[in-house]
Amino acid sequence: MRVSDILDARYQLLSNPETQNNLSTGIYAGDLLSIVMKSAKPKNLLVTVIANINTIAVAVLMDFPAVVFCEGNKPTKEMLAKADEEKIALIITELKTYEVILDFYKRGLLS
Repeated sequence: MRVSDILDARYQLLSNPETQNNLSTGIYAGDLLSIVMKSAKPKNLLVTVIANINTIAVAVLMDFPAVVFCEGNKPTKEMLAKADEEKIALIITELKTYEVILDFYKRGLLS
């Protein structure tokens, strides 16, 4: 799935528009970054409420193409700059994490 596949009125891409072409091979939802590092797979799209620079560090380490920040949490300018440098898509939504997962499922985006 491409990042562009998930974008609609509920999901706003904040990073470089070129990251819309990033490919994801799965989705992982989690807020405890140590568990994300242990359990997620490379190329997963991360769904989380944790909007701090450590989230970007984990995304780089795990080779995540995108991070979806739920419940209106927004990345800082520092996070946006690092994500652009690393070519990671940053997306925000007002939806709760479980609502994002349900939405992706209903839209056939989960494999």
